[in-house]
Amino acid sequence: MVFSGLRKGRAQAIVHTRRSRRLSRVSAERQTSNYDCFFGWQAMNPTLTVAILDDHSITIDGYRHRLAQDTGLQIAWTTSYGEEVLTRMAEQPVDVLILDVSVPTSANNPSPYPILDVIPRLLEHYTALAVLVISMHAESRLINNVMRLGASGYVLKDDRESLDRLD
Repeated sequence: MVFSGLRKGRAQAIVHTRRSRRLSRVSAERQTSNYDCFFGWQAMNPTLTVAILDDHSITIDGYRHRLAQDTGLQIAWTTSYGEEVLTRMAEQPVDVLILDVSVPTSANNPSPYPILDVIPRLLEHYTALAVLVISMHAESRLINNVMRLGASGYVLKDDRESLDRLD
């Protein structure tokens, strides 16, 4: 992943450290046998569930298309409004949440949803959740805040190099 405004090596170290901690927690919660302990939690549950929060339906369709190519991923739900995330997570928790930082609060309230306030709340209740932010916003202060709050990664929407590596 390329992180605009940050030293590349440092940003990758942050993501690696957070990802390792999250996967360790997931492993501890889902392991039930020596086989699972050796091969990790995916031996027991080979499918990761994914949720998507983005206010552009074409972007959601693109994520669906890309993620459908991986049989180890299943899209559980999508939403375009920030206020629906906590409710949807309570109804159907997922392993990975892909989100954009600038989404409207609701259909009746176009003001930006305070996603920076929600990330810590989500991670407090769903400790194994991996939050991946994919956004057009390249401000280093925003990226640093998102990562400090516990996101597993931050990818810029125009980061062609990282997108090419998804194939």
